[in-house]
Amino acid sequence: MSRDGQVGRSEPHPSRVSCGACDSPTLCARTSCGTGWSPSHSWRGRTSPAGAWQRFLFSSNWEIKDTRVRKDMLDIEVWRKDNKKHEELLGTCQVDITALPMKQTNCLELPLEKRPGSLLMLIAVVPCTGVSISDLCVCPLGDPSERQQISQRYCIKNSFWDIKDIGFLQVKVLKAVDLLAADFAGKSDPFCVLELGNDSLQTHTVYKNLNPEWNKVFTFPVKDIHDVLEVTVFDEDGDKPPDFLGKVAIPLLSIRNGKQSCYTLKNKDLERASKGVIYLELDVLFNPVKASIRTFKPREKRFTEENRKFSKKILSRNVDRVKKITMAIWNTIQFLRSCFLWESTVKSVIAFVVFVVTVWSVELYMVPLALLVLFAYNFSLVTTGKVNNTQDAQASNVAVMFLAAPA
Repeated sequence: MSRDGQVGRSEPHPSRVSCGACDSPTLCARTSCGTGWSPSHSWRGRTSPAGAWQRFLFSSNWEIKDTRVRKDMLDIEVWRKDNKKHEELLGTCQVDITALPMKQTNCLELPLEKRPGSLLMLIAVVPCTGVSISDLCVCPLGDPSERQQISQRYCIKNSFWDIKDIGFLQVKVLKAVDLLAADFAGKSDPFCVLELGNDSLQTHTVYKNLNPEWNKVFTFPVKDIHDVLEVTVFDEDGDKPPDFLGKVAIPLLSIRNGKQSCYTLKNKDLERASKGVIYLELDVLFNPVKASIRTFKPREKRFTEENRKFSKKILSRNVDRVKKITMAIWNTIQFLRSCFLWESTVKSVIAFVVFVVTVWSVELYMVPLALLVLFAYNFSLVTTGKVNNTQDAQASNVAVMFLAAPA
């Protein structure tokens, strides 16, 4: 996990460092390469008994400079978090990126400098492929020859060549308008973080401005056409954690190529509109055959996730759902009981006739059809706006996390 804190502002470079370590409930790792800190995400592991190995899982990426010219040191801090307020530094260690072989996963056991113990981690230095940041004047799809080359790569005749390379996404982050003022002076220092799966890039910071213009072009490799691009606007706050200003989520399948669009920023849960809008222009090129094959495989596991806070609203909604289900079961039991006791002759006769007809005419293959009708009914509720599918999905996720949490 990373300690809630800083997001780096380093520019892109031709190599990338990927590192990971595995599982812990109370430990977190704070990592930096040069001047760039990893984004503030965390993963919570299972509880370990006292004295046992503390393990945690995280994954981070950094763009680094040419290792032939200078050294790039990866600094790692291991922290212990007892609660939201108390943190304790357990130790630090460093990795010289220039000493590691390219295109190879290295298993390193790093002794902590200030405390006893060591950190076991996997780290790899690989060339960047498909991930880049550039100015508007040199965007990849702006050059007709380069656009044709990329389109050729994802044409139908190349469907079975490099099956994991599904597509190419280009995002032009143009500007934002009327952002929330995060400083006492009525201004903000906004920057954008773009996330697609486990890939994350960000813009530079525009200081003291509520209408920033970034005019940057980002490219991502598409690993799953069903992924969602998340664009989050933060306010830089020095060494403190950045302040959240707004967020948008854009499914790749909903993108209209080459069309500049204005998106209203929303809150962290994407439930309500926040202040301000952001202007983006997106292009996605993909191979439909590769995308279809990828659909039948499990989603890529997210190595990072934000710390979820306790929500009374979601808890209340889940309690209401449990009450409704309980009452429905109780009413069904009471109805069956009244039918068997012949409290109402007419009702019992009707129930008996319905039971006989059902047993006589219904076949087993009709059960999936009934489920399909139920699915169509719920789908109609969502499309007509009678049910907020975003809230339901988030509530379901929280309920699953709550039930799956260890005692």
